[in-house]
Amino acid sequence: MDKEKNEVREVKIDDSSDHDALKLFNEIKLSRQTFSGLSYLQRIETVRYYDGIIKECSQQGKRTDLEEKNADRKKDGELVKSGQKLEEKSEQNTESGQKLEKKTKRLNTRDVIARQLGIPTSTLSKYRSIIKLPDDIADHMGRLLDRKMITLKAACKISQSGLSTLDIRTLLRCIEESPDMKVDMNKLEKLLCSRKRKKGVIYQIYDDIFKQVLVPKNLK
Repeated sequence: MDKEKNEVREVKIDDSSDHDALKLFNEIKLSRQTFSGLSYLQRIETVRYYDGIIKECSQQGKRTDLEEKNADRKKDGELVKSGQKLEEKSEQNTESGQKLEKKTKRLNTRDVIARQLGIPTSTLSKYRSIIKLPDDIADHMGRLLDRKMITLKAACKISQSGLSTLDIRTLLRCIEESPDMKVDMNKLEKLLCSRKRKKGVIYQIYDDIFKQVLVPKNLK
């Protein structure tokens, strides 16, 4: 990690912002190595960065739509002649097509980034579900994935389960403390269903509850 931080400083240009330096660093890192060649923890860090770009594009799109709507209202107030209204209607049809094209482009932002990373959009979505968790939990998952103590499928299932952060931290700790065990997906599904958060319901937290999802690694 210290080595990566040093690389960020090395690629930083005098007039560039921290955001630009991080962008340049990620692009250099991916140019040296494919996404699949990165460790799981590095993949999570990379997707976390690109997720910020997706959100930024989404916000820019919303601002553009608002500006266009305000401009349309202003035009409506200025047009008084039927000929002008007819002409505006034609322009609106053109603008509608342009808006649809812009909307399509915004909807495809994830596809573009997935293509840049060299992975399917569905795979990008899996990692995005993980980084929605607090950073320390997502990074913990990354380390467990690198140590082959949990599968990506199980990590995604847990991240999308709606479990409390305390439940997830306890579950991950139990997995880490059981190197000879693996997560049974059927048992994990039952656990997640039984502990769905309900208003006013407080679940007890015992290690034994979470260890129920673990089975011996040699068990088929």
